[in-house]
Amino acid sequence: MGSASSGEGRNWRKLTAEELRAIVERHQRFVRGIPGGTRAKLSFCDLSGLAVPGLDLSGADMTGARLNWISGAGMKLRGATLYGADLRSANLDRADLSRVDLRGSCLRGASLEGAILIDADLREGALATSDKSGELTAVAHEATPSDLAAASLRHADLSRARVAHGVVARADLSDTILRGAKLVGSDFRNADLSGADLEGADLSEANLSGAVLQGAILKDALWKGANLEGADLLGAVLDAHAQRAARATGAQNLPRGPESLELPFEEMVEQHESWVASKGGSGKRLSLQGIELAQIDLSGRNLSGAALRCCGLKKLRAIGATMTLIDLSLSDLSDADLSQCDLRAANLERAHLVGADLSRASLEEVEMVGAETKSRS
Repeated sequence: MGSASSGEGRNWRKLTAEELRAIVERHQRFVRGIPGGTRAKLSFCDLSGLAVPGLDLSGADMTGARLNWISGAGMKLRGATLYGADLRSANLDRADLSRVDLRGSCLRGASLEGAILIDADLREGALATSDKSGELTAVAHEATPSDLAAASLRHADLSRARVAHGVVARADLSDTILRGAKLVGSDFRNADLSGADLEGADLSEANLSGAVLQGAILKDALWKGANLEGADLLGAVLDAHAQRAARATGAQNLPRGPESLELPFEEMVEQHESWVASKGGSGKRLSLQGIELAQIDLSGRNLSGAALRCCGLKKLRAIGATMTLIDLSLSDLSDADLSQCDLRAANLERAHLVGADLSRASLEEVEMVGAETKSRS
């Protein structure tokens, strides 16, 4: 990004940590309405490399500022203006960036794990520069997208964020909340969106080729013109519209129906119960991945040790079933009835359990004692 990565013809005022803290103190007085307070104006200031964890600059003007390599975990920047700012390789883990103006900013390689970016604006923005006399000013001569390439946003909340035409290639967005986000035309090539919640997101014209979307929630998303070539959708929660868009553009690991199984599913369950009863001496362990098995009834059955990874199990009825040590990771269990189930030591990592009934289910840990299991107190 030109405004952040190139200093040619531009000037920034370098601040020490002490100078910054003095500005923050006056800013806090301003926010609280205390006499002597002044809003923090840090436009084109150089804060690069400073260690300022937890600092509160909510509402500050930081247009075009340099914050690259800053150590700012837990910073509060609610409603701040970071238009065209340089945040390359910044550490903003768990920072509050809700409603922040990040248009045209560069977050390449930044760490924003667990950060709050609700309603943040990461759309295109103009480059910032200075005139020949050295006076700092913003010149809207070229629009550049916000750059989040190779950034880490694991567990971050970007609900309703606007990232239109942003560069998010190779970024780690695993388990990120992107509900209702505007992601039109953004470049997500080879990004990791495992377990991400994209319900209702606008992905029109977005490039998701090669992206990993395992276990992602993609219901009610908009897909017009999106490119999903080579995207991995194993275990993703898809509605019919999302499935059509994915198939039309060459996505991989889409759900398969029960007709693709070698044996009828009921027969596979019976073989598994024989395997459990004989402690592996007969029958066969149930192990499936990426199969759509909606509205099946497994009430009272013994599926201990089974593997049903990345499966579509919507409205599963499994009242009182024994599922100790079962692997249900990345499976869609929305509206499932798992009441009274024995789910001790079950693997439910990234499983979708919206609307599921787990009343009186047992979810304790277990420890192995020979071939037996017992609950840990």
